[in-house]
Amino acid sequence: MVARLVDHFDLGTLFDGVYGASMDEHTRVKKADVLAYAMRNQRAGQAHSVMIGDRFTDIKGGQANGVKTLGVTYGFGDRQELVDAGANKVVDHTQQLVDGSTVLAG
Repeated sequence: MVARLVDHFDLGTLFDGVYGASMDEHTRVKKADVLAYAMRNQRAGQAHSVMIGDRFTDIKGGQANGVKTLGVTYGFGDRQELVDAGANKVVDHTQQLVDGSTVLAG
């Protein structure tokens, strides 16, 4: 489904890879599994990866893979959900992702 959305909105040039849950609904069902699969395929190390998500499952998936996590409140979850999940940082606007105001130190 993710690949179809990327194609529909002509976003392919913005990504090195597009990953999501498997179609068989048995493998890569959990966020942690999807992220691990993407990191493996992209040869992305923990220190160079960030899980950005709008729900606690995204944050927990990032934590399970030992990467920094960035919660975004402009999706389905809210700030408290992301804070309670342990997000390293939470932002409210997409602009914060590109203007330098969001720094995940370490």
